Amino acid sequence: MASVATSNISRIDRTIANNLGTSLSIAQGLPIAVYRIASGQAPGDTAVLPKIPEMGAVVTALGACQHNLSGTGATQVTVTLTGNGTTATVGAVDVVVIGTPASS
Repeated sequence: MASVATSNISRIDRTIANNLGTSLSIAQGLPIAVYRIASGQAPGDTAVLPKIPEMGAVVTALGACQHNLSGTGATQVTVTLTGNGTTATVGAVDVVVIGTPASS
């Protein structure tokens, strides 16, 4: 297991939004961020994903990974990449991070 280099982690919100606006949200204004971890990582590698400024706390991370979040959330999340059990490396992984709105 190794740490994924920050240069292999990209935030792709603006790509998804077709460069319209600077952030994404769902439901009752819950902020979300989408990170892409480049292909070539190994199953079991870990990546640290920071929260976005619009988030009060990261409460969940969805993707081909496991996370270290508690029920109350955290300021950042560490994800562990999962594989299919037969490959030495994994393809690109997208991780959706959902948080609480930042307090004003």
